[in-house]
Parts: sequence; C-alpha cells; structure tokens
Amino acid sequence: MSDARNMNDRDRILDAIRGARARIPEPCAYPDYPSGVATSAARLPRGTDPVALFRRRLEEAGGRCFSEAEELAMALREERARSGYCDPALLGRLSALTQAGLDLQGEFLRERVDDYAFSITSAHAGIAETGSLVLTDRATSRRLAAVATWIPVAVLDRGSIVASLADGIETLPNDPNVVYVTGSSCTADVEGILIRGAHGPAEQFCLLVDA
Repeated sequence: MSDARNMNDRDRILDAIRGARARIPEPCAYPDYPSGVATSAARLPRGTDPVALFRRRLEEAGGRCFSEAEELAMALREERARSGYCDPALLGRLSALTQAGLDLQGEFLRERVDDYAFSITSAHAGIAETGSLVLTDRATSRRLAAVATWIPVAVLDRGSIVASLADGIETLPNDPNVVYVTGSSCTADVEGILIRGAHGPAEQFCLLVDA
C-alpha cells in the first residue's frame, strides 16, 4: 500500500482497488456465453466476406477504412493532420506516411495529448457484425493515444476480423482493459442534429493489413 499522506484522490481509489484485489486468491471464471444469443442474423448475411462486411459496417458508423498506407497518408493530408503519434512497432511498415511528409512521433506524452493530430496503434480484432474495433492493452501501445486524439488510426490484421460480437468475446485475451470502438464520437441535440467529435475523436480510421 502507498503512503496515504502523499496521495491524490485518484491514487487513493486505485490503491483501494489494488488492496481489495490482493485479498482475492483467484478471480472468478468467466461465465459461459452462448455464442448465438446476441447475434443479429439480419446484420450477418450468409456467405458475406467478413472483411468486406466489417469495412461496410465501419463506414456506416462514420469510420473510414483503408487497404493501403498510401490511401491513409492521403486522407490524413486532406484532414490537415500532419503530425501524430505512431506505435514504434508500426513505423517500419508505414514508410509511405513519412514519404508523404507526415511527422510520425514514436513517443506519446500524456501532457501533450492535444498536440497530436492523429495516432496510429494496433487493434486486437475487428467485428464484422457491428464494424467495431477491439482495443486491448496487450495489442495497443498506448491506450490513451488510441482513443483520445482527433483522428485515431487502428491498424488491423485482416485475419483478426471475426463475424459477430460473440466471436469477438471468445478471442479476448486475459487483459486488464478492453475497449470496443464503433465509429467516431457522436452526439445529437433535441433537434436531431448529429455532431461528431463533441466528446472524443471526430474521426475513426482503420488501416487493414496482412499479418
């Protein structure tokens, strides 16, 4: 336990959680999850390619999907997003972005979060049924970077796209944090006017790659 005299409110809460968790010898097992209970047949037409369906659903949710790094570079330039964070493990395969004049920074500083126009991190999986991206601490170099910049870019292996939400849950690793992202941040007022970026990213980009 930490010294309570030198702790702020956030530290006290986290310290209390850690203390409570330490008293539990083994966590409870995950409950059985029937795979077909929450799957929408209408959103999963038979014979549909999961990659193509994921792309369509993501775009229906306001996201943008790219198959080539050159396409992504062009889209970022169109958005005037010239400088951002990139997971150092991805820098080697995204040379097209630096060749296009974009500044990829391999270090993400929390106190400078507003200075990054975009961020590029890896996603754990994609869900074709909803067009959702699954982000985990294990796959994502910086969770804050993956969800807090104006234009988050998720790099997703095509082989990691599954058909349904139930399938996505079955692929989850033993990870302390899992985030499902479906499109950009949106809100609407009483007149039905949709506003993007009010509570988070205004865009959600996804770059599909082969492992």
